[in-house]
Amino acid sequence: MSTLVSESTRYVRYNDLTFKCNSNLIPLISSPVNYLVCAIKCNRQPDCTAFMFTRSTSSDQDAACSWCPANDIVGINYTFADPLLVTWAKTLGSLNILNEPTIQESIPSTLSIGRAVFFQARVPDPIPDRCIFSLDVDEILNIAVRMEIRFTFGNKPLRVAIFTHRNSAWTDHYFPADFFPFSPGQKVDIAVLGRSEGFQMYLNGEYLHFVWVTRAWVGQINLVDFLNFEEVLFTF
Repeated sequence: MSTLVSESTRYVRYNDLTFKCNSNLIPLISSPVNYLVCAIKCNRQPDCTAFMFTRSTSSDQDAACSWCPANDIVGINYTFADPLLVTWAKTLGSLNILNEPTIQESIPSTLSIGRAVFFQARVPDPIPDRCIFSLDVDEILNIAVRMEIRFTFGNKPLRVAIFTHRNSAWTDHYFPADFFPFSPGQKVDIAVLGRSEGFQMYLNGEYLHFVWVTRAWVGQINLVDFLNFEEVLFTF
């Protein structure tokens, strides 16, 4: 069963996630402020991807609200959860998918520069030969980025691989064999951030890899695929 919620701007709260832009964060309003006021102000900015709401240790009257112009975000920064700093990421919707081994869904809006998508899921128990997450263009004729978690698949088991496929050609990027933080039943958190040069990928809160593609291709992704994941929440 899958449920698609889309075409409505909303914000998702991340206690340990901040967007870092190539320009200083611009204050929206002065105190007093709350996150709802921040969301309204942020939504009026056409390029706003996320805003940060920071409380003071002494008083909410000293809270600050700032927005991210997202001309080109230089990265996603995961930190230890800070109750005083909260980032609200603007999203268009989410997919909630339960216990379907493979699925393909359209994304109502493409992954563009300055936007991130978040994929949270669970590895099945017992484990399959591999689990796959990919972002594609036009019925998977072009695969912008595919992550494979290989348990017993191929001649390189217990490996993480990144693939891209364009113009009938594959590029492979394997990670060291000692990098495999996966087990049956484990939760997996993947984030993909659109940059002008390609895609930054994060796995379980850690920077993983940069996939280089052309600027035009960044804005063409319109499909999400996965294989052998369960309890999927895909936020875009």
